[in-house]
Amino acid sequence: MILIPELETYIESLRNRIDAINFHRVLVDNDDISKDLSQRSTAVDKIMLYAGIPELRVVGRDDMHQDRDMMGFMVLEKTDYSVTSDHAKWLDLFTRTQAVAKEVRDIMVTDYEAHQGNCGLMSFLEISSISIEPVKYFSSCNGWMILFQMKSDF
Repeated sequence: MILIPELETYIESLRNRIDAINFHRVLVDNDDISKDLSQRSTAVDKIMLYAGIPELRVVGRDDMHQDRDMMGFMVLEKTDYSVTSDHAKWLDLFTRTQAVAKEVRDIMVTDYEAHQGNCGLMSFLEISSISIEPVKYFSSCNGWMILFQMKSDF
């Protein structure tokens, strides 16, 4: 099971390693993220990184269990829709946030490779589960969601 303090530490390390991210937070669900996003400013909070706490499923048989955590990171930019009414500027927003989402994914994979056989949050990452999807009009923000699964022993 991925513990919340480990997730908080990891999300902070991502922010510290990616210059474009200037805000990060771990929250419970989309409602919490929406409430938090309403307090963000287009002038101050450029690209934000959110992590939702993982959903846990136990898989396996009675004699052999494994935790499977489904989770996601959101790379979002607060959007001034009067500026993005121009199609080129709208695509620029997704280009900027896509570059950051790719950087997050690349760091996750690097951390996975660096921690094989050792401790470290990303040592449990299932690389083939990574999916990156666009996010539009989410609480006046747009960007990308990185969905993935982690596995660990019960």
